[in-house]
Amino acid sequence: MLTGGALIAALLAAPSALAAAASPTTTTSFTTPGEYTFTVPAGVTSLEATVIGAAGGACDGAAGGEGATQSATLPVTPGELLAVQVGGAGGVCWSSSGGSGGVGGGGAGGSALALGGAGGGGASALSTGAPLPLLVSGGGGGAAPRGSAGGAAGQSASPFGGGPGTLSGGGAGGSGGTGPYGSPGSPGSYGLGGAGANLTMPTLMAAGGGGGGGGYYGGGGGESAGAAGVDSGGGGGSSYFSPLASVGSAPAPTSAPAEVLLTYAAPVVGLSTTSLAFGSQQEGLTGSQQTITVNNTGAASLVVSGYALSGTDPGDYLIENGCQEAVVAGASCTIGVRFDPAGTGASSASLTLITNASAAPGAISLSGTGTATIVPAAVTGATGPAGPQGAAGPQGATGPQGATGPRGPAGEVELVSCRTVTRTVVRRVHGRRRRVKVGRRVCQTKLVTGTIRFTTSAARVSVSRAGHTLASGHASRLRDGRFVLRLNGRHVFSAGVYTVVLVAHRDGRTLRHAVRLRIV
Repeated sequence: MLTGGALIAALLAAPSALAAAASPTTTTSFTTPGEYTFTVPAGVTSLEATVIGAAGGACDGAAGGEGATQSATLPVTPGELLAVQVGGAGGVCWSSSGGSGGVGGGGAGGSALALGGAGGGGASALSTGAPLPLLVSGGGGGAAPRGSAGGAAGQSASPFGGGPGTLSGGGAGGSGGTGPYGSPGSPGSYGLGGAGANLTMPTLMAAGGGGGGGGYYGGGGGESAGAAGVDSGGGGGSSYFSPLASVGSAPAPTSAPAEVLLTYAAPVVGLSTTSLAFGSQQEGLTGSQQTITVNNTGAASLVVSGYALSGTDPGDYLIENGCQEAVVAGASCTIGVRFDPAGTGASSASLTLITNASAAPGAISLSGTGTATIVPAAVTGATGPAGPQGAAGPQGATGPQGATGPRGPAGEVELVSCRTVTRTVVRRVHGRRRRVKVGRRVCQTKLVTGTIRFTTSAARVSVSRAGHTLASGHASRLRDGRFVLRLNGRHVFSAGVYTVVLVAHRDGRTLRHAVRLRIV
């Protein structure tokens, strides 16, 4: 089975090589021990990561083991969230309780009556939400008293210290030469270094073992050999890199402090202008658009995610962002600006673009002058031809009755007077000649005008024309001798000659008067 270092060396022998980072680039560094998150910027699809594990603690003149450093290029997705861990250095031995293990899985130093061992250094790592990390750089083992140094990352401590962590398991705890009073160190495990051995021997010569370094798998803790033996440091933790990574440098011990560096190609913004002047514009009216060309002179896609308007009159300017889609390296996009003054007088503002560029672009100054609204004079053109007559509207309501006209001339009345004339004639009746009386009606007509007086006081009346009765009613005599005709119903009489017959009864006799009436 290959150890971590052997496996990485074998991979380095393959043709895979770390692509050189395009220039310009930007770097985000994490140097304080602890856990962090990093969001991949817009337009970034790969980054170079350098991960350095922490060293183990020193003890009694002996140095702690060095942490590992390695670098690789990783494929990423814009907006992806990465977890960052920076290992902490192991605590030095300064009391009987031993030094503390560093952040990132460093094992604690063993305790003793005289002096405890130093703590192991913590691992530094970079990972996503996947089960396996992207990169892990192991920490160094802690030193032990009486000159026993800790093992570097991926290495064991000598002569009888803890073993190194590997890609498949933790390092073994130190156990050689323990003597009658010695104690073995604890083995390392996944992500954790083993603790150094404790020694409870009641002597001032007793000392504890060094803690193992943290890593993909932690190093083993060092032994404690007692008064007659040799105390041992902890072993270093193992390192790991994902198959997705393109290896730049294999894990190797380093004296550099623990940190995680993320370097990626970044877009660079170039603006076609730093100012726009719009001149005079009527208030309340939007002027013509001017444009700003945004050039991406960097090595990664540029995204203008927004903008900010500031200054005296930011509300006077309308922005059209034509750069919301990713702009690849070497390409450009445009930002449109219009001047829409809300009042009169000088106007100014500053436009700042919000981008994913390594350096923020400078502000663009905007200026213009608002003028009073001009009201155009009314212009009357020539009268056009008359249009076609529209459809007739609905009939209006009946108007009020007009005044009564002057009385017309008196009509003509033809008075007809009839009487019965009786005479004796000789007729043959049943073969014999006899004298019989024969009566016949004799009527005289007289055309009169003015008032006609009748001797009767009331009578039935009928109006006929050409032998057809058109209306009937009755006539009443007034005090002044005139008659009023009251016909049943309403009748309209056209021009022509009508016969008006009055029939009355007086002294047992039936009086009938006929009047011929002409209507013109």
